[in-house]
Amino acid sequence: MSILLVASSAAPPGSAQGPLFASPGDLLSSLYELVLFGSRPTTYYEPFFSDRVTNMIKGGTLGPAQFKELGFDPMVGLSEASLITLFDLQTLQQDGATAEAVATFRAGDIPVTINFSLVREEEDGWQIDDLRGSAGDHHWSLADLVEATEQ
Repeated sequence: MSILLVASSAAPPGSAQGPLFASPGDLLSSLYELVLFGSRPTTYYEPFFSDRVTNMIKGGTLGPAQFKELGFDPMVGLSEASLITLFDLQTLQQDGATAEAVATFRAGDIPVTINFSLVREEEDGWQIDDLRGSAGDHHWSLADLVEATEQ
């Protein structure tokens, strides 16, 4: 299933309107709406991560300072802004409280693929529990993000 991104006036992550993300598609389209269109006033990604990942980060943040440490933004695989084209989000598998999804796109001339393992949490709805990405020859994982928060 492909997901179309549209700008919305929905409440930002962290609002008290029940589970933040009702489906895997809702989670990832909200994430990439923020990343690609900057339509929500958030500079970090914690609202999108599972409790397990948040605990791994140990109260650190995942935002511009950490991405500077990494040398790139892990949601797009780029160190600098670039034109994103041919964007596609797909939920590959969903079984109960887990799902696998993938974002594929081109950043300039570079093909980017980001695989997500998702979990459904009672309070927050769907959340990112793991990710692995590649942009051309560059590869990264959740462990890289956790390490960046420890520096």
